[in-house]
Amino acid sequence: MAAISSEFSQADTSIICKLFKDKSLAPYVIKTVRDQRITFAFIAVSFAWYFWGVFSWFLQGAKSREMFKRLQKKPEQEPLELVSNN
Repeated sequence: MAAISSEFSQADTSIICKLFKDKSLAPYVIKTVRDQRITFAFIAVSFAWYFWGVFSWFLQGAKSREMFKRLQKKPEQEPLELVSNN
């Protein structure tokens, strides 16, 4: 019944059913998925470290441009004198 309701051919259906009946499939899938997760974690940490460096570099550039613009502005009034020379 499952073969009739799916888009798989009869040959594909028999291969898939035989694969799922195999007792060595579960340990194989568990091992390969574990290996893939370990590899993904290593790659994800590597990319995160790289992109954190790039992000902080861009952030430093944006903050330095803001500071440069503030330094280029002329003060609207003289700063207050905090100490009097009496």
